Amino acid sequence: SQSIPQLLLSGVQGSGKTTLAQILIKAMNLDETDVLTINASDERGIDTFRNSIKNFATSMAIGRFKIIHLEEADQLTPQAQAAMKRFMEETSEYVRFILTCNHVSKIIAPIRSRCQELTFRAANKNDIAEYLIQILAFENVKFDLTLLDRYVDYGYPDVRKIVNLLQQNSIGGELKSPDTESETGDY
Repeated sequence: SQSIPQLLLSGVQGSGKTTLAQILIKAMNLDETDVLTINASDERGIDTFRNSIKNFATSMAIGRFKIIHLEEADQLTPQAQAAMKRFMEETSEYVRFILTCNHVSKIIAPIRSRCQELTFRAANKNDIAEYLIQILAFENVKFDLTLLDRYVDYGYPDVRKIVNLLQQNSIGGELKSPDTESETGDY
């Protein structure tokens, strides 16, 4: 039906919350002017709600509805959250909120009750290693399993961090140890 409820995606960093939000937004086939993404760690106060969110939501949508994607919503001030709770209800016919956060306990109960919550748990280390092996194979990077395990142990549970480390330390088609052979690694 190309419709979604208000969503609250929470869990450990690097677990795929933002990726899922982006996939859902893309699947809605909305005009880009119907999507607003705000990082609440940068824009967290009541003025962000009044000037950005409210203005965006109350303007005419090109499609059936608009999506407001609030990254790191747990960083919103209590005042901004209080203003947003009623607004979410008032605009639910033509605005969908997708909130992502690491600490769901920092989101006030009235907002949580207006959303369908999905909690992202850390994947187990073996599943992460299998995923990384697929990436390395696709990129034709040679690697040693013991070294890959060190990367997983270091970055766990943040998959994004591990992938970034692998990218930084894949030199000349081979995965290097960041502590001895690469200038960019630091662990």
